[in-house]
Amino acid sequence: MSRSIIYDKILIGSGLIFILEAIHLKLLGKKILIIEKNNNFGGAWKPIKVFGINNVENAIHYFLPNNKAINFIKNQLNLKVILKKKKFIFLKRNFFSISNIKYDSIFSKFITEIQKRKNFFFCLYKYLFYKRKSFYLKNGSIDLYKKIKKLIVKFNLNILYNIKISEIKLDNHKNILNIKSNKANFLAKKIGITHSTDIFGLKGIFKDLNIKKKVVPRPSVHFLVEDNFISEFEECIFNDSRVIKYIHDVSNYLTTANLKNNKIFIIALKSKIKKSKNIFKNIFQIMKNKKIIGLDAKLLDTYWQDIYLPSMNDKDLKIIKKKYPNYIDCYKSEDFTASLYYNLGRWKDSLMANKL
Repeated sequence: MSRSIIYDKILIGSGLIFILEAIHLKLLGKKILIIEKNNNFGGAWKPIKVFGINNVENAIHYFLPNNKAINFIKNQLNLKVILKKKKFIFLKRNFFSISNIKYDSIFSKFITEIQKRKNFFFCLYKYLFYKRKSFYLKNGSIDLYKKIKKLIVKFNLNILYNIKISEIKLDNHKNILNIKSNKANFLAKKIGITHSTDIFGLKGIFKDLNIKKKVVPRPSVHFLVEDNFISEFEECIFNDSRVIKYIHDVSNYLTTANLKNNKIFIIALKSKIKKSKNIFKNIFQIMKNKKIIGLDAKLLDTYWQDIYLPSMNDKDLKIIKKKYPNYIDCYKSEDFTASLYYNLGRWKDSLMANKL
């Protein structure tokens, strides 16, 4: 099957930044197509059904502080954003008998940088001028996902799912890209890619680029826990563990009717950790020791995911953009608020000027 339409741009992937970018381009009168390898949009932002419960956070999310991006989420997307006040860091070593510190404490960055053996004056600079804050959606990723879903319908975005690309060739005579896939051939003046776009193994224009695929595991496990203990910890960063990177209690984003007396935690693990009963037992004991859960808590069920970090970094995207400046646009997408900020200037007369 072949498609004769020549799109102004084809966006490869249906992450939230690309959904907003597609709306922006469509408002400018461009012919846009989004192609997605999976059967739905949103990637890790899409809530999942786990333990028989709907709309559970799929991964650990938070918004780093960026006033313009946060205002866009609040005012343009009309979503409720809150400052997370129960976020803590477990220190690499006790600091004057202190084992953990609030993420937004004025001493937080100073102490954690000191423990990394950074220069004292660098740490002092961080103390004076860098104040940590962490934001997130009041009701979790489901609100953002539902909003984007409505925007897809409202702006009638053209999205094709289950598309597996095999080759991207450049037609120098017509100055267009020919994209071959398992379902169709597509023609485009430009394509858009992100850190997560899998260019490796594709035939065509990417073959002569000296870019190595990054394979960085970031395994994750959901815990369903029976626990009535009231903890002061909701989000935790572990600087003192060889196993755990983050733990988030995502129970607050779910209705008590769904959870009953249970809690759901997402645990992001260090790269080399493999799935095993001993690992689960070890994590659960750490959670008890840290008073994230009560001593009488019971682990009811687990859900493991083998997740990988994006296979390209900023340097790789620069190489691609330099090689094909007229044919490929590269979008940063890993830090959601930063990614919004990078694009708000371009979206000023489209998304910013229209009621979303």
